[in-house]
Amino acid sequence: MKIYWSGKDIPELAGLPASVGHKNYKEARSRANSHVETWLGGVVYLGLMVGLSVVFDRVFPGKGTFAHSFVTIICALLPATFIWNQIMIYVMRKYYTHILVRRSAACGEVEKTAERLMDEADEREFQQWRVLRRFGRWGLFIVMLAAICSLATSV
Repeated sequence: MKIYWSGKDIPELAGLPASVGHKNYKEARSRANSHVETWLGGVVYLGLMVGLSVVFDRVFPGKGTFAHSFVTIICALLPATFIWNQIMIYVMRKYYTHILVRRSAACGEVEKTAERLMDEADEREFQQWRVLRRFGRWGLFIVMLAAICSLATSV
């Protein structure tokens, strides 16, 4: 898999003016949030953040000072954010190439049809994962309630 260091390295955005490329990148990135790969990437991001924080604390044990905590967060945040960005670019290139290559806001009938089809596909995927999201929300609510009860009993 190719590593993209910046938005300019994405082949679909290479020949576009900066303002159009930035607009296309933002739109494709916002639409990519509805895909399963993006959510799995979020899980990888969180796991990597926690894992790198634990590794850093084991390798460089500290007294819990602000400076030690700050360096720990920075050392965990940078690689995790880099990997998260690579996952987002992968999803954007896989599903939204037509948005990345757009030339201008004045699009023709073909592009409007493509946008309509993509919106319909996004809606189908949203409906497909609706039940899982509902159970996830309830599970998160129960975990938060248990954590609050645990904190309340420990005080």
